[in-house]
Amino acid sequence: MSATPPPTSPVDPENRGAADGETISTSPGWPHPIPRRTIVQGAAWTVPVVAVAVGAPLAAASPAPTLAFTNGPYDVATCGTLKDVTLLLTTNGTTPDPGKTVTVTLPSGLTWSDGTTTPKVFTTDASGNVTLTGIKATSAAGTPTITATSSTGPTAAAVVTVTPATTSAHTYIPGNPVWNWSSVPSGATAIGNGVFLAQNGDLYQNNTVIASGVTSANHVFAPGPGPRITWVNASGGHNSTDGGATVTNYPAVPTGSTAIGNGMFLTPSGEVWSTNAPLVVNGVPLTGVTSAIYELPDSSGRLNYVTSTGGHTYIPGNPTVWNWSSVPSGATAIGNGVFLAQNGDLYQNNTVIASGVTSANHVFAPGPGPRITWVNASGGHNSTDGGATVTNYPAVPTGSTAIGNGMFLTPSGEVWSTNAPLVVNGVPLTGVTSAIYELPDSSGRLNYMAGPTC
Repeated sequence: MSATPPPTSPVDPENRGAADGETISTSPGWPHPIPRRTIVQGAAWTVPVVAVAVGAPLAAASPAPTLAFTNGPYDVATCGTLKDVTLLLTTNGTTPDPGKTVTVTLPSGLTWSDGTTTPKVFTTDASGNVTLTGIKATSAAGTPTITATSSTGPTAAAVVTVTPATTSAHTYIPGNPVWNWSSVPSGATAIGNGVFLAQNGDLYQNNTVIASGVTSANHVFAPGPGPRITWVNASGGHNSTDGGATVTNYPAVPTGSTAIGNGMFLTPSGEVWSTNAPLVVNGVPLTGVTSAIYELPDSSGRLNYVTSTGGHTYIPGNPTVWNWSSVPSGATAIGNGVFLAQNGDLYQNNTVIASGVTSANHVFAPGPGPRITWVNASGGHNSTDGGATVTNYPAVPTGSTAIGNGMFLTPSGEVWSTNAPLVVNGVPLTGVTSAIYELPDSSGRLNYMAGPTC
């Protein structure tokens, strides 16, 4: 009897009935049973790949036109002319845009070369450039901003640094060219006729230093020896004619004395010295002097001074001293019987001719005679010595300084002649820090410290 074959195990195509980790047989005779986990792991490699959509890049933004100042920084001194200013207009930041208009506006403190300030329209050249030529600064220091707008839209701005101009020395005879003494440093004081005292003590005659360590200096026009410069330094007193190589030295004059004119000095102790010794008046040295000025309207000269007993006028060699007892002690000698009291009363001899005076000056004018110029709250004024007629200049700004014969230096640095600003070479004289006006002849002579004329 033949043996019966064993029954065949049915195939479970979905692997049902097998626990995780069991071995499942496939078909009869399969030589190697396959673990279920191997099938699962292998199936992972058969998962279809899902495509992920990626957006296309956005289109690049179009470059914008630009306008720019290209040759800064921009620096200029007051009343000076700025270097050429260049702007560049482009279509895209790099490509020049020719033939387009650009409107440029100047701020306060800057003007065009013709003196106007209204905006100007320019056209870009073949390179897209606009060049601004001849922009000028006014007398105001600061940081004004130039602005520009193009017809294509973009705008630009540039700051200009305006610094105070360096002042220099000048001499001006009305109706003539101005003499410029460029070697004289800023901050010097005008003494007269091309004479200036620098802050470091150097005394200049035009462009030449004639003395150093100077603490006081004076200039007068002497009818005999000519214009005279008198000064004091550590080696005593000194006197010379304008530009003269010969200097007369007075070594005995005390240090710290004040030069008051043509070899005359007021010492710190209140003595008046003439050349190298105390001045003797009617046999007695002149002492107790608080203020003095020496003028030279003629060969003998005239000394005006103040003591505790009032004002005085003395002509050397003349035994008579004119005493003006109404003048209060502490007043300042201005010249030829003219004194300014501390309370602002201005005296001519014993008479008050003006009140509230803040500044006064006296000169000997060869034509109309001695002239008194002063300033008070009602403006500027001028009169002859003792004259009943006073010429008034009400437009002269309050606080101005009288510098001689109807000439004034305003607080803002303008020089006024009578009732209006002084015009020199077609423009008002501004930026003045020190000035004195002398009258050696009918035209007069103005010496001043100032920067370039605006």
